[in-house]
Amino acid sequence: MLPKIHIIYGLIFSAVLFLIFPEIGIINATIVFLASFLIDVDHYLYFVYKEKSWNLKKSIDWYFFNKHKFEKMSSRQKREIYTGLCFLHGIEAFVLLVIFILIFKNLQMIFISIMLGFLFHQILDAIDLYRRDYRFDKVISFSYAVFNTRDKKLLQEL
Repeated sequence: MLPKIHIIYGLIFSAVLFLIFPEIGIINATIVFLASFLIDVDHYLYFVYKEKSWNLKKSIDWYFFNKHKFEKMSSRQKREIYTGLCFLHGIEAFVLLVIFILIFKNLQMIFISIMLGFLFHQILDAIDLYRRDYRFDKVISFSYAVFNTRDKKLLQEL
């Protein structure tokens, strides 16, 4: 899903959350909003890792090139490849946030807000993956996605 879609839906989600639960405050609502799309920084970091480039424009071009390639594939071909590994997109990030919530009592609301933003983002990603006929391992667990990619080819290498 494109970042601008995550930004629009994240803004709507955080505004509705603030209207229903005003006690969360504008700061935590803003954190929910920011987390709902900044989780995608791991896509950019994956590009940096694979392409050895920090060029944001090139990362965007790289994404669209590969998105177009992916969309032309059959369902069978899509099952035989993976599109990348994103460490913030999985249960491990949520477990880490829960640990932070338990350890840093004075920052609980910040970590809860981040977790809500991440969760909302993951729900949107799951809907998008379903719509595009792609596997869900990418949004369920980073570890499982790594394990599940051992016998798959990377889309960018095709």
